[in-house]
Amino acid sequence: MDIKLLSGNPLFKDINEDILRELVGPETCVIETYKKGTIIVQAGAVCTSIGFVLCGMLATQHINSDGDLLIINMFEANDVFGAALYKAERPEYPFTLVSLKESQVLYLSFAQIHKLIKNNSVFNDNFISFLSERMHIFQKKLKMIQYKDVRSKLIQYLSHEYRLCQTDTFQLRHSKVAIADIIGVARPSVSRELKNMGEEGIIQIAGNRVVLVRVELF
Repeated sequence: MDIKLLSGNPLFKDINEDILRELVGPETCVIETYKKGTIIVQAGAVCTSIGFVLCGMLATQHINSDGDLLIINMFEANDVFGAALYKAERPEYPFTLVSLKESQVLYLSFAQIHKLIKNNSVFNDNFISFLSERMHIFQKKLKMIQYKDVRSKLIQYLSHEYRLCQTDTFQLRHSKVAIADIIGVARPSVSRELKNMGEEGIIQIAGNRVVLVRVELF
């Protein structure tokens, strides 16, 4: 494994690559490759490890009371899943996890994570910061779900991208189809509302390039 695939992960921030090789070796981790459309985790399954996405794209899915399939979250390179279940009384996945494209995931058992937290102060600090940031992301996701109209959901999505890129001009990381899944709306609605926001001078959009014209809204 190319160790650089892990060095960009927030849990391994500021950890020297040589030390990282010692912490995460073939005897301590498992790497799995998944084809597009593979169910990686079923809701209710017991979680015994943390997954580090090396490449590809995964999505957490949920079926609501109306029988609609919703995308709750998406994981790409340098994302992590399962961390919130570490030390949980009932470490069961609350979602189904599916690969949206061919993906590769590195797994570290909870036992190994415990050793890293105990023996490496940098990893320990990173883990605490990561969980704190995840709480903020979860709160934003709940806020997005509260909105019923497409524009409000899109503004929340673009606000997140704005803060992530720290510039009012950026490339969309997701396709319009993926954005529709993320914010939980019908897929044609995303293109239509982005066009309306462009015509009203709220944003400028050309292909995947977005300029936030009325930044105060984001």
